[in-house]
Amino acid sequence: MVLALLVGGVVVALVVVGLFVFGLRRRLIQRSGGTFDCSLRWDPPPSESELSGKGWVYGVARYNGDRVEWFRVFSYAPRPRRILERASIEVLERRTPKGEEELALLSDAVVLACRHGGTRLELAMSDDALTGFLAWLEAAPPASASMWPNPQRPPRRRRRRATRRRTSSEALSARPVPGPAPRPAPGCAAPACSAAG
Repeated sequence: MVLALLVGGVVVALVVVGLFVFGLRRRLIQRSGGTFDCSLRWDPPPSESELSGKGWVYGVARYNGDRVEWFRVFSYAPRPRRILERASIEVLERRTPKGEEELALLSDAVVLACRHGGTRLELAMSDDALTGFLAWLEAAPPASASMWPNPQRPPRRRRRRATRRRTSSEALSARPVPGPAPRPAPGCAAPACSAAG
């Protein structure tokens, strides 16, 4: 009897510790923000007739710069299980869960089929999380070449401005500068001298 109670207490303690570790791990993942619930299915069957609820794994995704880090919920690993680079993600289609997927996923989940580095995958998330995910994909920084397509334009503009400056300075230097007015003779008032002249 005592042994049974001891074993039962140990089992209950292990369950409590396990739940505590799960909660602590999730809190650490969500500490930096930018997390959302996301189920993942890696390399699903290509044919729609083969769609089923198999292969879906419930997890938490976190934005980290130009990549999304995906963590399994029921795991003690502190590192992400999958890392999706933004530049390598190609969206293929958006659909609703079908068949057995409705039982394997959350009720408000939307499935987004993607391709990442040649591997097909599917993400299931809520509408709000999907809107944020698509906005994050569109916010990718443009390439340096597209930011300035013609590198010859800036030198031309600078040369034109320099030419205009030189033309203006030459025009100013070519203007005649009026000399000083003649001074009247000593002891002679200016109106009288001009009348006498």
